[in-house]
Order: sequence, then structure tokens, then C-alpha cells
Amino acid sequence: MKEAVGAMMGNILSILTSAVASLGGGAFSGKAELPAHNLWYRSGGAATYAHASDWAFMWIFWIAVFWFVLLMGLMTYFVFKYRRKPGQAAEPSAHHNTNLEIAWTVIPTLIMVWMFIVGFKGYSDMAVPKGGGIDVDLTAWKWNWKVTYPNGAESRESWSPTEVKGFQATDTPVFYFPEKTPVRMRMISQDVMHSFWVPDFRYKVDVMPKRYTRYWFESEAIDASKWKRVLPAAESGLSKDYTCVDHWVFCAEYCGDQHSEMAAIIRIVPQEAFDEWLEKNGVGALPPVELGRLRWEQNCKACHTIDGKQGTGPTWKDLYGSTRQFTDGTSQLADDDYIRESMYYPARKISQGFANQMQVFALPEKDVQAIIAFMKSISANAPADANGAGGGGGGGGGGGGGEGSTN
Repeated sequence: MKEAVGAMMGNILSILTSAVASLGGGAFSGKAELPAHNLWYRSGGAATYAHASDWAFMWIFWIAVFWFVLLMGLMTYFVFKYRRKPGQAAEPSAHHNTNLEIAWTVIPTLIMVWMFIVGFKGYSDMAVPKGGGIDVDLTAWKWNWKVTYPNGAESRESWSPTEVKGFQATDTPVFYFPEKTPVRMRMISQDVMHSFWVPDFRYKVDVMPKRYTRYWFESEAIDASKWKRVLPAAESGLSKDYTCVDHWVFCAEYCGDQHSEMAAIIRIVPQEAFDEWLEKNGVGALPPVELGRLRWEQNCKACHTIDGKQGTGPTWKDLYGSTRQFTDGTSQLADDDYIRESMYYPARKISQGFANQMQVFALPEKDVQAIIAFMKSISANAPADANGAGGGGGGGGGGGGGEGSTN
């Protein structure tokens, strides 16, 4: 029995050594897709480092399957072969087998070393960004994302999920990036910890308050056989139709009530389309009311509606110029100064019927004035000459801005 088991383990070692040796080059080329790939992934990886991650995962999976089937098969075989039989003495168990003990120590060690090398190589590719390309800033907060491009541009495009019942209640921002170009993100959170996760890239990084973390990716060329769709000029605002690839972004760290709705779309387009989009989306060209609406969509929409329905905070419809009643029994006209104070010090005056839930985070002065201008434009109580005007308000200098703008 000892000799049979020793010969069998020697054959297994020989087979595994040959298999690992034959796979060594493919692990670093990162292009192989193994059988059952679609059992775990909805599609192939879309970033330059994603294929190596898929490859390593699938081979670790098949190694685990091989050993599970082998060990369970041997166990079943031994249970029947060496079961106790009437009138036959039980075969004595072996107390020591040097070859067997060396085999079950060396083989797993070699496999683990190989896994470490492959994993470390893949992690290094994900952690160390390539040079060239573009640098952007990503800001996260409950429950949205914002990307600021090198020229100050921000995406004004969003996807409305109204046609997908029960999936999502808020609009999803769309961020444009060029194909085959390294993109480096400097990320920070304005409130709690979030996690930037792009399943198609096989990579996620936590987004922390009060410190920067970094994420990078380089998409592959737009492939006609994977995900490609035509982006109509009417949808993008570009001069003509382009092909594009969309990749979903999710928050992978629970961050509150609407965590599941904290999504975004990374849209990969040709370099020509990206350059045109970037030039057209510079925030500096926006009128104050449009900029204020953009800031509402990005920062305030989760709590403040503009259609008269009450949310977590008061609706902004007809709020400007109205008289606000507070929980302490006092009241005040909702003018520029009141809105500004509500942004900087949201806990000072709480509107009746609402709790003190508003958080404070930084907004530049230009954005504060734009939000005031937008609130005037949607209020029947605003002076006639104020509707559509560029906002005002006392006090100068930049400061903090609230997630909603008024309590």
C-alpha cells in the first residue's frame, strides 16, 4: 500500500509541475481566458491589468477543483476498499511515510509560491500607474461621485434609471475618458469612507475622508465584439455619433441609507470625441443658474427636491423669498443671507418638520452664488428681477457648502 500511494503522489507531482510550467508565460501575458470564465464574470476584463487578474483567479479556481475532486475521490475509494469485513482482520494503519509527507508539504508550498508570484505581479500592475495620460480629481460623498478634469470641466451628463423599476431612485453621473490612455485619479471623501469599484476593471480602492487615495486605469481599444454601442450626437452633445463603451462604478463600502444607489458610469470614447467633450464641458462657460442646477444635481438632490415634494430636507421649489418657521419658534425670510448661513452653519436654524441631518463640506464662493441664483429661478416668491440673475448675498470669500443648501 505504501508503494502504491507513493507512486500515485509522484505521478500527481509530475502532472502539476508540468501544468504550472506550461502556464508560467501566460500568467504574465494576461490575455488568456479559461473555460468557465463566464461562470464568474459577466464579461472579459476591460482594463489593461484586468486580464491577469481573471487569469490568476481562474487557475486558482481550477487548482482548488482538482484537489477537491482528487481528495474526495480518494476518500470515497478508501472508505469502500478498506472497510471492515466480517472474518477479516483490519489492515494496520501506517504510522510514517517519508515520501508521502514530503509530497504533501512540497506540492502545496510550490503552488502557494506560484500563487504569490502571480498575485504580486498583478497587484503591482494595479498599484503602480503608467506615465502620460491625464490626471483627474474624484470626490465622493453620500451618495454621489464627481470628477474634475484638468481644465476644470465637470460632467453635466447623467443617466436616468426611470425605465428600470425599483433599481435606482437617483440619476447616475456619466464620466468621459479616452480609450487606450492612462487615467490617474486622486480621490477623497467629503463625509464617510466609500470605495470606488469598477467591476469591469477588477479593481477597487477605498475613498477616505481627510486623506487622498489613488486609482488608475487604462482602458483597451474599443472592441466591436465587446460592449460597443453607438453614442448619438443628440445624447452626448458632440458634433457627430461615436462608438463608446460604458462601465459601471459602484460604492463597495456601506455608507448609509442610499449606499446601493451610489453609482456612476465611466464612458470610454475615442480620443477625438473626448477632446471635443472636454472643451464643451468646462464649467467656466456655464451661466450661474445652470451651474447652480449642476451643483444641486451633484450635491443636494438626494435631500432637496425642486418639484414641491418634501424629502429629507425642505423642497427648494418656492423656498427663496418665503418665510421659514424654525423649531425654536422663530422665523426668517429666506433671502441670500439665510441661504448662505444655512450652507455654512446648517444646525443654527432648523425648519419645522425636519431634523438636523445636513452635513457641511467645502464649496467655492462661485458655487454658493450659483446655487442661490438657481433657487431664485425656481421660486415664485423671488423678486421679478432676481429670477435667472446671478445670485448675490452678503459676505465674501469662499467657504463651506452644505449637502443640501437649506435646513
